[in-house]
Amino acid sequence: SKPLHQMHTDRAETLRLPFEPVCEPVSDSLLSSLLFYAPLALNFIYAECEVDMQLLAAQQGWRLVYASLDQNHHHAGEEDGASLESTEIFSDKPASALFAHDEHKIACFSIRGTATIQDVVTDIRALPVPFPQHDDEEDNK
Repeated sequence: SKPLHQMHTDRAETLRLPFEPVCEPVSDSLLSSLLFYAPLALNFIYAECEVDMQLLAAQQGWRLVYASLDQNHHHAGEEDGASLESTEIFSDKPASALFAHDEHKIACFSIRGTATIQDVVTDIRALPVPFPQHDDEEDNK
């Protein structure tokens, strides 16, 4: 059997690629799956509001089931929460949404990355948590 780098070189020559591949080729089914889910992670979850998210999702056969985009919790009486003196409270939860695809009978939960200053605050305040979480009682046994 040939070394991996030789197999890549042979494949590049066969396909006439202008570069030498650095990893195994991806199957058509995996590539298709990535293209199917990509809009959820790269587009829908970054919409400005739930209505925009719902419209984007519907264009590709997805239905917005739940969305949590507002990370600011303002105190009653604040007009816009933009004042530096305001006592604005940030949520420690990242923006997220649940989508369903009725035709394929699947659901996908999407969590937004860092897109706003509130997301930066959420990132800074994040603490690592072991997964899966263990109860203290189990650790003491």
